[in-house]
Amino acid sequence: MSQVQRRRLPRGQGARLRQEIVEAAERVIAASGDGRGLTIRAVATSAGVTAPSIYRHFKDKSELLQAVVDSRFTHFGLALDSAVAGAADPYDHLRRRCQAYLRYAHEHPTWYRMLFSDSTMGWEPGIVPGLPGFTAFTAHLEAVKACLEAGTLEGPDPFRVALLLWAGLHGLSELPVTKPGIPWPPAEELTDELLAALGLHA
Repeated sequence: MSQVQRRRLPRGQGARLRQEIVEAAERVIAASGDGRGLTIRAVATSAGVTAPSIYRHFKDKSELLQAVVDSRFTHFGLALDSAVAGAADPYDHLRRRCQAYLRYAHEHPTWYRMLFSDSTMGWEPGIVPGLPGFTAFTAHLEAVKACLEAGTLEGPDPFRVALLLWAGLHGLSELPVTKPGIPWPPAEELTDELLAALGLHA
């Protein structure tokens, strides 16, 4: 990988350089297919900076990877949020989110695996503020709660329904890739059947 030539940023623009380093790390990961082969040297080359410049913003590779995960969760959340614009009702809102989830997994397999399937990322137990994906899961849970309040969800525990729905969507995202020999029905049909199986209806 050839080194990118870049102009030195003016003093006081460290936040911009930090973002450029994260974007460089994303390019390296996208080229390799996962985060396991990420190196500070490769990121420095892609960003057009020296390794010490990276260490001024990230103490090690793990911290840089975490920043990439945070960035891609933001991208994931925006993709789902944009899909629900103009939703007719809470059920339509949730259905659109589910379809966007599957679409994101299909269109961005590297990032999807990194966010939801990569056991090397070192997730902490629990779902609490500050952890990767907290905002995305909160939006997912709130969409389920809205269905309960609107009477389109049969069941008393939206948190459990949200977890089961997430597990189902993850399966529909991963299994067609790992088990392509199975004659999978269209994803939209399976999404509707999954929602119905969990007591959600229009």
